[in-house]
Amino acid sequence: MIKLLESEDEDIREKSVDIILKIIQTGANELKEGQQHPTLPLPPEIRKDIIDELKIFDDIKELALIAECPDNHDEILEENFENELLKEDDEIISNLQITYNLLKFGSNSNKIKVALTTKDKVEELTDDEYLDKLIQEYYWIKRDQFKSKAKEVLTMITKIIGENK
Repeated sequence: MIKLLESEDEDIREKSVDIILKIIQTGANELKEGQQHPTLPLPPEIRKDIIDELKIFDDIKELALIAECPDNHDEILEENFENELLKEDDEIISNLQITYNLLKFGSNSNKIKVALTTKDKVEELTDDEYLDKLIQEYYWIKRDQFKSKAKEVLTMITKIIGENK
């Protein structure tokens, strides 16, 4: 697989990454409600390629899954990716999940970086008026789920920032 990722042919590289992503997705899809898959690091030889592909294709759900493993965090946060978190409102639950995973499992420096860049947006997501506007705009039905997750993430952010003053 590593040789395929290093191929000169872009189609072969894209297909290889797609296969790896499907393996990740399949593993996650077979989980029962509340069950957590083992958090393993991506192999170092392909970690950057996989994470870059996920970023290019805006696969926030998959990035959130691999963010459960701290070994993947530095590559996820490369090129100031923390500034991209929570920018797009249409994928808010996945964005909250990746933010949560980076805050929960990350190194202290990564936690601080993510906490400082996402604090304002997460605070906004706990505001009923703002949340109602998003729900109408995107036809969401899981208002309580969004607000609950946002409050959980905000609690983590407040604790991290408070500990590092």
